Amino acid sequence: MKQAGLNGVSVSIPDTWCSDEARCEAPARVGTAVSMFWSCDPDDPSRSSSVALFDGSQAGAKSRLGDLRPAGQVGGYKVLASTAVCQLSAPGRCSQGFGVPDLNAWFLVTVWSDQGGIEVIGRIRDSITWSGEG
Repeated sequence: MKQAGLNGVSVSIPDTWCSDEARCEAPARVGTAVSMFWSCDPDDPSRSSSVALFDGSQAGAKSRLGDLRPAGQVGGYKVLASTAVCQLSAPGRCSQGFGVPDLNAWFLVTVWSDQGGIEVIGRIRDSITWSGEG
């Protein structure tokens, strides 16, 4: 696993996920994300899983994360998360938004259900850490 984060908040993502969008031939960046990390499905690049990082300064960024509710703490800061949702197609795309509002660090994770969907998102969300800086 490797770290992806901003403003001192990070999550662990699979080592195989890359930040080089051109190499992955991944779909376009999610709106106004500060940074993106992608898995690469060589058979269908449009099915790439991803984590988008937002710093809260982008117009409409938080609205992309869904209905946020308290979901614990990291480093004494409140964590908010939306409900993880999977589309009903088989396989479908699962997604969840979460973040630390006081540190302006937001994450939108999208994973295909045949890649472990909800479980992968849960592991990424549960890996959230704060470095003490930010």
